[in-house]
Amino acid sequence: MSSGSYWDRNVEIDILTITKDEKKYVAECKWRNHKVNKKELHKLYEKCEKLDLEPTQIVLFSKRGFSKELMEHQGFKLALYSSDDFQLLVKNNK
Repeated sequence: MSSGSYWDRNVEIDILTITKDEKKYVAECKWRNHKVNKKELHKLYEKCEKLDLEPTQIVLFSKRGFSKELMEHQGFKLALYSSDDFQLLVKNNK
């Protein structure tokens, strides 16, 4: 398995993980004071196209959450995590 950030002259991806069985996970982290919207998802798909990469799953991390439109697309191919999700994780592990 390989995991880490990826960048070249044309593309930068916050997290790219390729498992031993060739599953590809692509993630972006957005630490802004507004909700992440569908535009960010499209940007990530464009980056994947430039790399000729078909992700198994896309993961988006956000400080302030996600637009309603983006939330409607959440499922197996798209996972969304906000800072609130991590706060719950920490509380549940105490």
